[in-house]
Amino acid sequence: MNPPFTVYRGNDPHVVVCYSHEDSAAVYEDISLNHEEVSDAISASPIEHVFCGHYHNLVDKVCKGFQLHLTLSPAFQVDLHSREFNMEAFEPVVRVINADDDSIQTRVVAV
Repeated sequence: MNPPFTVYRGNDPHVVVCYSHEDSAAVYEDISLNHEEVSDAISASPIEHVFCGHYHNLVDKVCKGFQLHLTLSPAFQVDLHSREFNMEAFEPVVRVINADDDSIQTRVVAV
């Protein structure tokens, strides 16, 4: 599949955020500057679930009224509780998302 990708044209509320490793330094700086603003904007919207892949850690939690689902990177994991950059051992996984008109269900499956 080659860019440009087709834009979502459905009626359901959604947000798609994407970045390239090529400009990751600029992206990480932007994220650190506006993560509260993004969280507040999602909270003020009808969005109930946010999925982030390739996040280098596995997290499922409620944030300001929406469900945040972070999924592991296939390359390495980062210790979230360390001030230094420390990689953690991990088992590769994929996130399965089942959505219908009434609900969204998700689970992580080891591969």
